[in-house]
Amino acid sequence: MGLVAYPLTPDALRDLDPSLADLGDDHLLGYARRNELLKDLPTAAPVRVDSPEGTSVDVTVYPLLVTPQQLREYQVSGQTFLIALDLDRRVRAARADGCDTIGLGFGLGGVSGHGAVLRVPGVTVTAGSALAVGSALATARQAAPGASTLAVVGGGGRVGSALAALSVGDVEKIVLVGSGRPDAAERLRAAEHRIYQEALSLIAAGGELTGIAAALAAEPPVARWLAEGRSGEQPSAEAVAAHLHETYGSSPFVVATDDLQPVRQAQLVFSAHSSPVPVLDEKYLADGAVVCDLSFFGTGAESAKVTSRDDLRYVRGGLLCVQDGKSVLSDVNAWLSRGELLAGAVEPIVIALSGSDGAADGGPLTRRRVDTVVDLARRHGFEPVAS
Repeated sequence: MGLVAYPLTPDALRDLDPSLADLGDDHLLGYARRNELLKDLPTAAPVRVDSPEGTSVDVTVYPLLVTPQQLREYQVSGQTFLIALDLDRRVRAARADGCDTIGLGFGLGGVSGHGAVLRVPGVTVTAGSALAVGSALATARQAAPGASTLAVVGGGGRVGSALAALSVGDVEKIVLVGSGRPDAAERLRAAEHRIYQEALSLIAAGGELTGIAAALAAEPPVARWLAEGRSGEQPSAEAVAAHLHETYGSSPFVVATDDLQPVRQAQLVFSAHSSPVPVLDEKYLADGAVVCDLSFFGTGAESAKVTSRDDLRYVRGGLLCVQDGKSVLSDVNAWLSRGELLAGAVEPIVIALSGSDGAADGGPLTRRRVDTVVDLARRHGFEPVAS
């Protein structure tokens, strides 16, 4: 299988190209920006990954010379087609080398429709979103088991909105924070509606209800729909949102905003934004809050602000470890501890090991799909990192 990725930090770029070892961080990033987008870094030598189930896969990394800042600029300017062209070329190169499963590294899914814009036949392409969500949820639930309010910074994004929706049985309130860009309000509205729809699915499924799902089940229209036997899959989120607005003036369960101030209500905060710089500030974090950072490895990591306060707990999200502790893909994971891998690398590995494309990107990040890929990862020796 192949993994198309870019160096997430200056140190990672030095590891990939030792000739750049003497350049300082600023000069190194300037070098990357001055180079034409289609310039390739050397392809890494294949690394074999073995599964406890007896299968194995050879992983080859196809690096791109692009910075996180450039990716963000392409997104903001609407010029993601430039990255998509480069991705398409590298995916085709991987296919020509015999790769039938190809992963996209951090941030590359967001500029390629999570692989949907890549028209390369005969390969399965995934950006690892399902496993990023599932592993981050597992880490956060262990770190903050009693949290009643959850905040998701980047709540309108693909990963952020899934983290929120799949937490409806865990918490009593969710704060969605968007970027403030022109399309942010619409994306937050869609994320809010998804939360309600996910809650309705849990309610319709029966069984013991907790969190937002339990509270929503007591609302008159939802109770009526339940009595009528309405399916949880029937689109009803807009009607729920309208009822809550009419009854309470605003939703008692979901806050959708581009203001960080409401984050202070949350005991658990997911940092799931795509900004190349940190977004959070310690003044927006409640006493004793847990911050689960899915961008911990890049220039947008929130660790410096969070670790400045002794009462806060900082955990890394979207990260998995090999159960036997072996070092895997060390050339592109030099900034991680031994045996650790990002979900974006693990998901294509476990798909290739299992011969399954059921977790591949492109479709909705449903509860079933997220649970399936987490189970696949565990079967093949990967567990979410707990800290």
